[in-house]
Amino acid sequence: MEPDPENTCHCSSETPVILQGPRPVSPLNCMQCKKPVSPASLDDAELSVGLTSTINKWEQLYSALFTLWHDSVEYREWAKQQLLDETGSINLAGLQ
Repeated sequence: MEPDPENTCHCSSETPVILQGPRPVSPLNCMQCKKPVSPASLDDAELSVGLTSTINKWEQLYSALFTLWHDSVEYREWAKQQLLDETGSINLAGLQ
């Protein structure tokens, strides 16, 4: 989905962001205005490419676990435990 300029963060690049799981525009949201932040909008283009790749990988894994939790009977509890485990690999990867 193409970002809508009116609904995209225009705060300083120094403003902290939070990773909030899969979103239509970006899983990153500005902690000040709460609008989506594109990893491509970061000042450092080289960092942006690596960060975008890492975030995309995390987003795919998170989406898979979320889908298992939401749509599966057999794996619902396991997926829920993975999503809620503060020291689990999906949450540690998100923090990283």
